[in-house]
Amino acid sequence: MDRSEVTAGIKEYWGQTPAGDLSLLLVDRIFSMRPEAAASLSYRNLIDLAELDALSTELLAAVNILTTSEFAILDAGGFFVDSDDESYELTSEDFDRVVRENVLVHPIIGELVEDPAAKVSPFFSLKEEVRDGSKSS
Repeated sequence: MDRSEVTAGIKEYWGQTPAGDLSLLLVDRIFSMRPEAAASLSYRNLIDLAELDALSTELLAAVNILTTSEFAILDAGGFFVDSDDESYELTSEDFDRVVRENVLVHPIIGELVEDPAAKVSPFFSLKEEVRDGSKSS
């Protein structure tokens, strides 16, 4: 899937809505980045790319479009920081379970983590197939 397919799809389904417009802006800015720079984008990075002051419902909706729709260009992931300030990148399955159920088993100790959602920082990365497709464009 290339930039023009993503852009056309977002325009068709979300048109001139705040979330659609913001999604298009983010697509443009993310595709303009070096692929390695788009490998780990935090909410702060997305806020800055969108030239916003803070996280907004429109940005959350745009991120949802860019991570879950058929025009998704981003994968969602997360880092878990334990009580010893050790950081662990979560598998997509573990991250999904934290988001959906607020459940996480410590990757090293193997024990259930209390309130893992408060200890996980989400990040977003350009999907591999999008990244590979943009190299050939």
